[in-house]
Amino acid sequence: MVDLAAFGIDLKNERCGRPWAYAEAMLLKVSRTFALTINVLPAAPRRSVLLAYLFCRIADTVEDDPALSGEEKRDLLGKFNAIFLPNADWTRAAIEFAAALPEEWRSSDDDSKFLSAHPRWPLGLFFDLPASTVAHVSACVREMQRGMGEFALRQTTPGEWGGLKTVSELDRYCYFVAGVVGVMLTELFVEYTPLIADSTADALRARAIDFGEGLQLVNIVKDAAEDSRRNVSFVPEELCAAAGLTPKTLFAPENSEAAMGVMRALCEKALGHLDRAFEYSLLLPRLEPRLRLFCLWALLMAVATLERVTRDAQVLGEKKVKIARAEVKSIVRGSSLRVWSDALLKRQYGKLRERTVRNLEAAR
Repeated sequence: MVDLAAFGIDLKNERCGRPWAYAEAMLLKVSRTFALTINVLPAAPRRSVLLAYLFCRIADTVEDDPALSGEEKRDLLGKFNAIFLPNADWTRAAIEFAAALPEEWRSSDDDSKFLSAHPRWPLGLFFDLPASTVAHVSACVREMQRGMGEFALRQTTPGEWGGLKTVSELDRYCYFVAGVVGVMLTELFVEYTPLIADSTADALRARAIDFGEGLQLVNIVKDAAEDSRRNVSFVPEELCAAAGLTPKTLFAPENSEAAMGVMRALCEKALGHLDRAFEYSLLLPRLEPRLRLFCLWALLMAVATLERVTRDAQVLGEKKVKIARAEVKSIVRGSSLRVWSDALLKRQYGKLRERTVRNLEAAR
C-alpha cells in the first residue's frame, strides 16, 4: 500500500505534493530489477526512462488484468493512448482514462493498479521534459498501446487468453510489448550524448528491436509454466503442434520430453536476440559507462536466467525460476569492473552463454 502521507497525496482532490519522490518509489515497488538498472543511468535519461517505464507498467496492468474483457482492455488502452497524441489535452485525457478504470483501483493495495488509477502525477513530470524527449517516449507508448489493443481482442472472456498461432505472431507481440522500448531507448541515448556518431547510431538502431525482444522472450520462457496454470500461454501453437502438443498440454508431466523440445526452441530464439543485444551494448561509447551498464545488467541477468531455466529442465517445474540475489550482485559487480573493456565483457557474457548452450544441448 502506498504511504499517502509520505508523498503528500490527497486522493479527494487528486494531488501529490512530492511527485518525483512518488515516481521513484513506485518504480521500486513495481519492479526492483528495473529500478536497479534505471537508477544507474545518468540523470537526464534516467528521468525519462523512469517515467516511460511507469507508463509501460500502466499499460501492462490493464493488459494483464484477468477481470477485464478483451474489449474493455482495448478501450482502456485506447484512452491511455490518447494522452500521448501530439497536441492532445493530456490532462483531460488522463482524467478520462482514470475514470474508466475500475473504481476500486483508486485505493487499491496493488501498487500497479494504484499507479494506473492516478496517472496525472507522473504525467505532469513527463510533459515538463524537453519536447524531443516527450516525442520519443510518446511514440513508443502509442505504438505499444496499438499493439496491445490488437492482441487484447484475442481474450474473448475475462481470465482467458486466445494465444498465439505462429512464431511470426510471437515476433509481432514481442515487438509491440518490448521491441518498441528498444527503439525508444536508442533515440534517447542518441539524443543524450554527442559521443554516439551517426554511423554508430545507425548500427544501434539496427539492433534496437533485438534488445527489447530478447528480454521479452526470456520473460516468456521463465514464466511459461506459471502462465499455463492461469490459462495463459505465449508459446505459439505452431511450435507445440510440431511436438505433438497444444499449449494446454505443454506442461502435462507425461509430456516433459516433448515440452522441453518446445522450450529449447524458444530459448535458442531468445539467445539469438540476446547476442545482437550484446553487440548493441558494446556499440555504446566506453566514455558513457552508465549507458553501457544499464544495458549490460539487464542483458547479463537475462542470459543468467536462461542458463537457470535450462538447467535440469527447470523451466518445466512448478516453482518460478529466479536467479539468486548473489548472482545478481556478481553480475553487477563484475560488469561494473569490466565496463571499460570489450574483451573482458565478451568473456563474461561468453561464459554465461556457453553454460546455457551446454544445457540446451544436454536436453536434446
